[in-house]
Amino acid sequence: MSQNNCIKCDLCLPCAANIHISKVITFIDELNKVDKNDKDALNKILSDDALAIEMKHAEECRRCYKCNRICPNKIDVPLEITFNLSTYKKFVKENRP
Repeated sequence: MSQNNCIKCDLCLPCAANIHISKVITFIDELNKVDKNDKDALNKILSDDALAIEMKHAEECRRCYKCNRICPNKIDVPLEITFNLSTYKKFVKENRP
């Protein structure tokens, strides 16, 4: 997964679970832009409180699929949320001191 072609149009908002969908489902793409040896860049992600809050909201996805019906790129949003959330949790676990 990744590179799910989300164009961040935010037509999927508002989400009933208060998830900022485009921020959550593009996390892996943003992470892939970071040099994994750049501790400052990694720490910036780890200290991004807004991202942490969004990922916490992502845990509340109800899988109502309203987002799927409106997405112009036909992204399976709940699947992408699950994948990006697990990637985020793994990233935090591996990089938090």
